[in-house]
Amino acid sequence: MNELERLDLLTKQQKRRLNNPDLNCQAGKYFLAKKVCKNKRQAMLQAGYNHLDAPTRIEKTQIYKAIEKRYYTDVLQDKISMAEIADEQVKVIKQDKELGAKNRAIEMALKKIEPDENKSDVTNNVLIVLKG
Repeated sequence: MNELERLDLLTKQQKRRLNNPDLNCQAGKYFLAKKVCKNKRQAMLQAGYNHLDAPTRIEKTQIYKAIEKRYYTDVLQDKISMAEIADEQVKVIKQDKELGAKNRAIEMALKKIEPDENKSDVTNNVLIVLKG
């Protein structure tokens, strides 16, 4: 396996890990402990981090952000359905008082219906070697 294939495999594994974050990793344990403990330092120690680590450094990691995003999405979907969100968006689009909000709601709705970007996991990599 050459270096390029190895790097491509690593990025696929990292994407898979970020799309399905595991709460059994150290960042996941910190996230869960933060919900229970009184402060971030106690949560950090309970999760198994070194006492010299900074909680802000942990919270800036990609895996922690992925866990937080996933948790927020789950909680949001428990409280409100996508149909209810769509209904509220339609109300904003149909109103005539705030044109800025109306235009933004239309833009958001169009992005949901027809996304601009291609969301496939396949990337085309080209390696060009120039000999002199």
